Amino acid sequence: MITEDLLREYLYFTDDQIEIDGDIVNVTGDVGLIKSCGELPFQFGEVTGEVGFHEKELTTLRGSPTKVGGAFYAYGNDLTDLKGGPKIVEGIYSVFRNPLTSLEGSPEILKGRFYLSWSVNVPLLRLVKYNKVELRSALYATDAKTCNSIIASFAGKTPVRQAIIQCQKELIDAGFSSNAIL
Repeated sequence: MITEDLLREYLYFTDDQIEIDGDIVNVTGDVGLIKSCGELPFQFGEVTGEVGFHEKELTTLRGSPTKVGGAFYAYGNDLTDLKGGPKIVEGIYSVFRNPLTSLEGSPEILKGRFYLSWSVNVPLLRLVKYNKVELRSALYATDAKTCNSIIASFAGKTPVRQAIIQCQKELIDAGFSSNAIL
């Protein structure tokens, strides 16, 4: 049974922000993890504010809110994919500094910018559906900038299928064939 005391062991939030509906936790306002854990200890429903799941050693996003009314921060974890993450994010979506090998589970609707770290292992074509994308990399800054430039030139373009095909060709021509997949 989920209680407010149990929630306070793992989360930060202010009073009167939490609604417990069976096994689902809804939050009016911001929420974040205060303990490192491999996976989220609760199933969230909707969060109207920001979500701070960054730098908590998460290996999965399962249990994340389905809808986030603000920014979603999950950077600096141990995520290899985004499965279980929010479907709708009204703010930014920040998952840089994770060892991602797949973007499966990325939001269906994103109104803000998508931040992630570039690596040779990350398939980038899923990013074309978003209007704003920023790839980061301290070690491979030139490669990240090149890929970022290519993705940005097709980001948010319609029809999406055609934009993905054109983006794929440009990534391959620029020597980034491992990034030129969905």
